[in-house]
Amino acid sequence: YAMGTAIYTNKHWTKDDIVMYIERLLAIHDDLLGISWVSVEGEIIASTLKSMEGKSIREREYYKRLLGGEDKVISDLTRSHGKNNLVVYIARGIKVDQQLR
Repeated sequence: YAMGTAIYTNKHWTKDDIVMYIERLLAIHDDLLGISWVSVEGEIIASTLKSMEGKSIREREYYKRLLGGEDKVISDLTRSHGKNNLVVYIARGIKVDQQLR
């Protein structure tokens, strides 16, 4: 939640600023494969996995659960977007005045 709040409240940050921030986070969390910032519309805006930027996650179950009102979602074991590896996605919605941002 802290990551999302930091990005959301720094409205002056560019995409490059967001990537730099999430890359620093990834460097201290070596148990994660990647970190992405996703728009409410389901488009990956910034990612430590460059090939994922611009891709849509609209059809992913964990994204639909966030839209459905869940605050935090841990997906079932599923295939990754890029390399088709088995992964678990951890997603957190950022809400302001009960609206997903």
